[in-house]
Amino acid sequence: FLVWEYDAGNFDIMGSLISPANVTIGEPFSIVEQPSDQTEPTVYTSQGGTYMLMWRDGRLTVEGEPPIYDIYYQELDGGGFNFNDGGIPICDFTYNQTNPKIDLLSESSDSYILFWNDMRSTGKQDLVNLFGQSITPGQSQCNLYDVNEDGAIDILDIVITISIILESIDPTTEQLCAADVNEDGAVDILDIVLIIAQILDT
Repeated sequence: FLVWEYDAGNFDIMGSLISPANVTIGEPFSIVEQPSDQTEPTVYTSQGGTYMLMWRDGRLTVEGEPPIYDIYYQELDGGGFNFNDGGIPICDFTYNQTNPKIDLLSESSDSYILFWNDMRSTGKQDLVNLFGQSITPGQSQCNLYDVNEDGAIDILDIVITISIILESIDPTTEQLCAADVNEDGAVDILDIVLIIAQILDT
């Protein structure tokens, strides 16, 4: 599986499947198209054959402002893409995230580590940190615990989870998925307890 940046006015991410048996290259297809730049694609194949993709994505840049780049993720298997809307954010924290990478974390659990350069600690000077997150292809349909999708697990995630339970907001699909941290199909007080435990543990 090949992935690359494609300059269509703004950079998009394209891909193509290769058959090593007869060295044929399939038709290119779009992985993500947004009215902003998507660059630095990387791909890794899981033990189960799922292709995991990460890239630097500028879709949250405000028009007229300097570009802000986040890290997005997508999976491709025999059934097609596992996530809609051109992938999901792995990190959309303040300042830029760059240089996305994927590597094996555990063979026994078929889990992988996603890691990247992260500038969230920047103040008067640029500070580059290394952040990471584990993922299991085909199981992680969202970033569990990170209900407000800011790249951090904190009190704001509890507030939004409570709002979901009280039906005082209209949550997105990603927020509902992230709030159901015990993955029982419902967002309730048990999920809040687990989010609190996660915050206290980090």
